[in-house]
Amino acid sequence: MNNFNTSSSYLFINQATVSGNEFDPNLNNNSSTVVNEVYLKPFEEVCIIVPKVYSSCKMRQCFTDIEISLPGNNYSFVDIQFQNGKLFNQRITPLYNRLGYARVEFDMKINFIITLQHPDNGLHIIQGNLPTFHRNIIHYYPKIRTEFTFTLSSNTLSELLSPVQIHDNTITMSVESFIISYISHPIQLQIPSLSYCPEPIDCEEYTEISTP
Repeated sequence: MNNFNTSSSYLFINQATVSGNEFDPNLNNNSSTVVNEVYLKPFEEVCIIVPKVYSSCKMRQCFTDIEISLPGNNYSFVDIQFQNGKLFNQRITPLYNRLGYARVEFDMKINFIITLQHPDNGLHIIQGNLPTFHRNIIHYYPKIRTEFTFTLSSNTLSELLSPVQIHDNTITMSVESFIISYISHPIQLQIPSLSYCPEPIDCEEYTEISTP
């Protein structure tokens, strides 16, 4: 490698030749890439406010043989879309016999949208939710000033465990949901910045497309 220079404010590479697997181990070892005149301008130190995750943990919830009534017969399954789970009845109780941790309780409901096909009436949409469930877990919970409060939030990923079954006017399905819960609080961070974001492109106006 020739003339490689770094500092806290910029990075400059005059010329370098690297083998493919240094960037990606899946690439052929014999391939190579020449990097020529890569330059990043000096950084600017800026302060931002972002939510810091102090604690997170994952869990799994299974729902078996959920039955949903249909408005009639002769429906076929097309698709199901799950939404992110909604937290409610949240309660955080610091554990005085285990400093720095807290008991976290919450209920969660996960909504879904099912698309069905009927030979005479076309597509049909059903909205519903998986059975509400309760969780009682322990999170890391550092001591902070009394003026501040932590936020409990979550992300979910739900998927079918087996193909959906339709018998007469009833849907039967089994679902597995993966949940990650977070304890977070907004903080101020100082980070290196190249610049402000570039001006966005112009919006494209929607126009109706006439069908032949």
